Amino acid sequence: MRFGPVRFTAVGDEWVGYRVLPGSDERTILYLPTLISTVDLATEMAPMESFLDDLSRFATAGLFDRRGTGVSDGVRDAVVPTLEDWADDAIAVLDAVGVERVTVLAYALGVAPALSFAAAFPSRVESLILVQGFARLMDGEGYDVGVPDLGGIDLVVNDIAKRWGEGSTFFLFHPEFRDDSDLVEHVARVERASFGRAAAARAHRVWLSVDVRDVIPAIEVPTLIMQGTALGSPVRQGRWLAGHLRDARLVEYDNEHFDWWLYDGREVALDAIEEFVTGAPARRPPDRVLATVLFTDIVASTQHATDLGDRRWRDLLDRHRTTVRDRLQAYRGREINTRGDDVLATFDGPARAMRCAFAIDEAASALGLKVRSGIHTGEVEVMGDDIAGIAVHIGARIADLADTGEVLVSRTVVDLVAGSGISFASRGEHQLKGVTDTWQLFSATNT
Repeated sequence: MRFGPVRFTAVGDEWVGYRVLPGSDERTILYLPTLISTVDLATEMAPMESFLDDLSRFATAGLFDRRGTGVSDGVRDAVVPTLEDWADDAIAVLDAVGVERVTVLAYALGVAPALSFAAAFPSRVESLILVQGFARLMDGEGYDVGVPDLGGIDLVVNDIAKRWGEGSTFFLFHPEFRDDSDLVEHVARVERASFGRAAAARAHRVWLSVDVRDVIPAIEVPTLIMQGTALGSPVRQGRWLAGHLRDARLVEYDNEHFDWWLYDGREVALDAIEEFVTGAPARRPPDRVLATVLFTDIVASTQHATDLGDRRWRDLLDRHRTTVRDRLQAYRGREINTRGDDVLATFDGPARAMRCAFAIDEAASALGLKVRSGIHTGEVEVMGDDIAGIAVHIGARIADLADTGEVLVSRTVVDLVAGSGISFASRGEHQLKGVTDTWQLFSATNT
């Protein structure tokens, strides 16, 4: 993380604190804060730090504390800062860093201020990225996609008034994380650093009731809407936005947790944002992990297809794939490819990969089929749902050398499963096509 130090810029007699993460000089993304905001602690949670770092691959990223939160001053004579106050703070930060037009990125309760800002200052906003947000949260006249008014706002505000500074708001949405003591303490610190308990209750009562639907017709900039679909996410409100903004693209993603940047949807969001901002498909550096690759294929599949005919062969092949997937699930394998009569899967350990291969061979025999398998452990590049790298090529070449019914493995695999109870017989050294050096291979036997 290369975030610069906290700086301050004046808005009238008050001061607003901000930070900048340098990236591409061609474009700038301004992260518009939610109600909870503190530039001092924003980068201390690893997922958020990683997300902002990824943004800097293709844009300079800036964030600030709106007045009344974090390191910034309060707004004189204001019980709760207004939409105009929020916009004034953003303009002051853009002027301070010398940026004329930006992409505004806003999340949840920051989305309404972002919409208002884009409508009021079209010359400063190049595009919008809106995540898990809404123009109005609650149901209203002519707006039946909101949350029914069943006292939900009162429940949230009353909880904040009693427990703000203890991580209360976050864990209303994420009760599954209450046992993570480090996360509980971090969230509580962020709450305390954002603003006091009474101010937090006042702000949430106002902003949970905000309605900016009237500004929607004035917004003409391209807008990317990222929307999780899990229970608790504002799914219908996000779709309403996509249907009413003039130039909007909606990207929905499966999520278990509300906060998109925390766990679920992160990669989907980053790829969509990069393509939206740059105009080119995302070019994410591949993740490199240690994995065990398993290749299997059906022996004499062409002869089987000829003997059985197309329809019966397809039925048999479907049954084989079903049994393979059952075995992969049982041994914690990840299916990469089951095209044709081949299977490619990865495992987090070589012993499970071999036992899965034995189980696949047994299931195939019950169907009247024979398979051969090749296994290798090495570093692979994970690219979405696919994998690549020299370890994948080695595993494929080993499978090509396996005999009918054999599970053939590399020396690396043998060394990693000492004490597993699996027996090995040397098959000598081999030159693998397209791979340098010679490789010692072994036939594995289930004992």
